[in-house]
Amino acid sequence: MTAEAKLITDKSLFGGIFARVFMRGNVFIKTSGLNIQVESFHYSEGELLVKLSEPGGELNNPLFYVRHGEEVFFTHAKLLSRDEDGQYRFHPVDVQILQAPRREDRRQVAGAQNPGREPAYISNIVSDFILRESLSNNRKKIEIFKDSILKKIGSGFPASRVYLVNEKPGDGRMEYFRKERVPLFINNLDDREGLAAEPPGTFYLTRILPNEPEEKSVKLVSEIAVPFLYRLMLPFGYLQVNGADRFGDEDFAAMKKLGMSISTVMTNDRQLIKGSEEKIAVTDLSASGMGIFFRDRPLIKYFKDGSQMVFAMFLPGGRQSNMLCEVRNISIMKNTIYRVGCEIVNMDSIGEVHYTEYLESLAAPAGAPGQ
Repeated sequence: MTAEAKLITDKSLFGGIFARVFMRGNVFIKTSGLNIQVESFHYSEGELLVKLSEPGGELNNPLFYVRHGEEVFFTHAKLLSRDEDGQYRFHPVDVQILQAPRREDRRQVAGAQNPGREPAYISNIVSDFILRESLSNNRKKIEIFKDSILKKIGSGFPASRVYLVNEKPGDGRMEYFRKERVPLFINNLDDREGLAAEPPGTFYLTRILPNEPEEKSVKLVSEIAVPFLYRLMLPFGYLQVNGADRFGDEDFAAMKKLGMSISTVMTNDRQLIKGSEEKIAVTDLSASGMGIFFRDRPLIKYFKDGSQMVFAMFLPGGRQSNMLCEVRNISIMKNTIYRVGCEIVNMDSIGEVHYTEYLESLAAPAGAPGQ
């Protein structure tokens, strides 16, 4: 819990809170990478009686939570017993209340609540971990490709390398590109004060340079690092060149052009990286995110909590938006329906127009003129 959370340990207050909030809401168990909606939740004689339709995760000391208006209520509990019918008995330890107002209104897409609306769905999904696995499974092809890149660079940039995400994890430059997705140009490493004045330079000095070999940080004064972006959105590696002399704008332009070319070649290689063919329904939308749901368990392979993914979102009227999203939560609802909450990180310019227009259309009642 955060410092803003209100902690309640007085057990005489538990009954009222559980009856007023938990027993009237949609309660979930928070586990590692997955939130599971409980089938039933009751409080009696100082104990929680919980039934799960989809057991899983750590249940000895679980965390239950439920949204109630602008607040989220949490309760830690200790497992007491479990019967053959899948009902669990827990001892509640505390209740914590966190102010968590929704940042935006969510608008429902087609479905039982909006039968007059056309559906929207996503497909052609490629997640960062799937991309990494694809590169790992084609090591020989990848090494040949990396060698060809270094040959294109030539002797003009003797201190150069190509990094891909299937290699050593925890790379500082990849951390930067995951957040920014723009080239990194360090023109003069000797000017530490000037570097520290800008966010990219500060990041380089604090998160990248300390992990560099000592001899490299002394001899080389200039660096250009250009990200490889799958579908021009999802980072999967980078090209790095360093120099003992300061690079100029023409060097920067040449490396950016090469990086763009590499991104395009890798994106178009369908034998190396192939997106999903399944269509997954969108349930709700906001300006910064969406919820998607599905019943087929195998589809969960495309999603991991905290992962980034690119996909095409297909909208009514034959419109499409290509997006980069980050998975914020994965939940199993009642009746074993999976729901994935995604935050929009980026989208193509035309797709952004299509998405915004579609979102605005959802503000009007289903079946209204022009909808």
